[in-house]
Amino acid sequence: MAPDPCDDGPSGAEELEREWAEWNPGVPLRILQTEYSSVVAPIIALIDGLREPNDKQIVVLIPVVIPER
Repeated sequence: MAPDPCDDGPSGAEELEREWAEWNPGVPLRILQTEYSSVVAPIIALIDGLREPNDKQIVVLIPVVIPER
């Protein structure tokens, strides 16, 4: 069977998950898929949901991409 020409390999999220698993920093990685302009509300909803059952510290890392042009 020939490879699918539309298949560009692993997505950025899949690659990040693979690298995170290899690094194994001891904390879970959660990737949120959101619309471009709706970032804050989904993050706050996730944090609120995670904090309900316990009072553990939650760290959120938000990457920023700055285009060259």
